[in-house]
Amino acid sequence: MKVIRGKNGFSIIEALVSIVLLGLLLSLTASFFTSLFDKPELLLKDEALLMAESSMNKSVRQSLFSDSLYYNEKKTLEVSRKVYYDSSFVNILIIVKGAGKNKEIVRLEREIYIWQE
Repeated sequence: MKVIRGKNGFSIIEALVSIVLLGLLLSLTASFFTSLFDKPELLLKDEALLMAESSMNKSVRQSLFSDSLYYNEKKTLEVSRKVYYDSSFVNILIIVKGAGKNKEIVRLEREIYIWQE
């Protein structure tokens, strides 16, 4: 077989190798996204954390020291706020669960000193 030198371009072997590599990369990426969307807890975790932080910040800023329970707009997350009083401290506990499930996704707790004159 005669090798031709000085020609620009790709051989069929190089093209086939690149197509096989692209196929492997595509299949790995597809399997990653399929597994990600099969587990809704992974998708809800980010939203749950944002909701818990928002609820905690609102409680502290507006001095909302009472228990509450609410859901997100899609009704997929349940956010509960529990408040415990201890002399001059208030403990706020925010728990975010999947709606209808007992498994906690996010749990935030903060202790606040109440200054009294």
